[in-house]
Amino acid sequence: MNHPDNQKFMEIKNKMQAAIANGDTEGFTASMDDFAKEIQNSIIEDAKMASRENLSMNALYMNKEYNLRPLTSEEEKFYMAVEGNTFANTPMPKTVFDRVFEDLRKDHSLLSRIQFVNVTGVTEWSMRNGDVQAAQWGKLCDSIKKQLDMAFKVENITLNKLSAFVNMCKAMIKLGPVWLDRFVREMLMESVQLGAENAVVAGNGLDQPIGMMKNLAAPVDPVTGYADKAATAITDLTPATIGRTIVAPMTKNGTVKVDVADILFMVNPLDYWQSIFSELAFRTPEGNYVLDKTSIGATLVQSAAVPAGKMIVGKAKNYFFGLGMNTKIDVSDEYRFLEDDRVYIARLYGHGKPVDNDSFAIFDITGVNPVTP
Repeated sequence: MNHPDNQKFMEIKNKMQAAIANGDTEGFTASMDDFAKEIQNSIIEDAKMASRENLSMNALYMNKEYNLRPLTSEEEKFYMAVEGNTFANTPMPKTVFDRVFEDLRKDHSLLSRIQFVNVTGVTEWSMRNGDVQAAQWGKLCDSIKKQLDMAFKVENITLNKLSAFVNMCKAMIKLGPVWLDRFVREMLMESVQLGAENAVVAGNGLDQPIGMMKNLAAPVDPVTGYADKAATAITDLTPATIGRTIVAPMTKNGTVKVDVADILFMVNPLDYWQSIFSELAFRTPEGNYVLDKTSIGATLVQSAAVPAGKMIVGKAKNYFFGLGMNTKIDVSDEYRFLEDDRVYIARLYGHGKPVDNDSFAIFDITGVNPVTP
């Protein structure tokens, strides 16, 4: 089976990541085109190989590397409509996005740990308002209800929209429903993953979620949105620094017990390999290296959305992100007619934010194993 060059894919994804960070719409569109072509070439080659080897559909479904799955009758109808370009009144089945969403939760290291919720068909969501207050003894009265009301807040999860452009060559469309399904799922997954990760980490709150790095207590600038939190400088990741400087403040002066298993340390991949790797990596008595754990057992996650020189630390479940999908898909042949492409636009909606302003802390790690010229 043909598989895309992972190095080339990573280069394209890095360009897309940089374009998002710099607000470069044209650069992102060009990179997304390249990405779509690489996925299409891979799928077309896989389809040709499957045909040459005369593989049955059951054999294709059983081989996970083909990433194909049996379709429901509703999905079959939708993809047949795509093939015939007659799907104006045929919405994308919810099950397609459900599969994309579950793959994201399973395969993405950051999204799999936060409160990442499929909210398709939902407009409001109740979430915890900071730390849950301890139960109190006293007379039964209306104050109990008031305290419970204060412990939760309702979020409008249709506040922000994310558009995913799926550029599909007409040769791809002719492969048939199951191959179309693979392409649509892979493109949606990559688009959502890039947009979601950037929003979760650094979203400024203006027509997008509020990221972990943002200061919820500061005034919101109408042009730039929420400001970043101030970063605390550290020069090492020894147990003493992790305990005193990073985790101790999370106890809120000893009023909250911290479960270290739920804590995430998030850094840029460059910082990880240049500074953090040699600081944290250790070898077990069996001779195996542990690369993604701190001395307290907390998980370390690499994310290109984290600015270089910064580290985000907090409880993963203290970030809520609800994401849903509008099942109506728009299509245009005119936009890319010279390349014989057809462009599909899928619109998603959602909202994300930290539970409270103390959920995540920012650290300046430029002094940890600094790289000398």
